[in-house]
Amino acid sequence: MSTVIQSLAVFPYPRGLTFNEHDSAYITSVWHGLLHLDLRSDSVTKLTNGPGPVGSLSATELSQPSEITFLSPSVLLITVRDQLLLVNIKKNAITQICGGMKETRDGDIRSCQLDRPNSILVVNQSVYVGQNGAIRRIPLEAFNKFMQPWESTTAISGRSS
Repeated sequence: MSTVIQSLAVFPYPRGLTFNEHDSAYITSVWHGLLHLDLRSDSVTKLTNGPGPVGSLSATELSQPSEITFLSPSVLLITVRDQLLLVNIKKNAITQICGGMKETRDGDIRSCQLDRPNSILVVNQSVYVGQNGAIRRIPLEAFNKFMQPWESTTAISGRSS
């Protein structure tokens, strides 16, 4: 075993970790939001935790993000408190998918309500979200309306912990 980077200042309470095929890792951190780790140079870039709401990735403040996984080579899915966020790395954009609305209708991704999601897995054309007292399933096709036509949710290139 070897340590890639060891720094409490950089990695206080890392929660989620996912890798892509380009020697890069994306990490969620309780205090630093979303981080990018280049394994070739061992450099870390903070991608979020600006002062603003969801929208521009660099301006977004993520409070206690948890799990992370890839939906496509340029799109990440992150669980945060009672939310599910879609992050487009190439477009520097972040979109709230499940916003914790009170009226949850099965099959409607815009109205989903999550209760402290803490795990996420993409398998068999579905996203499974582990939450307090339940496991929720969202078909991958439901995410297509939030993604560009050239981004496919069927070709997951990342690997999650």
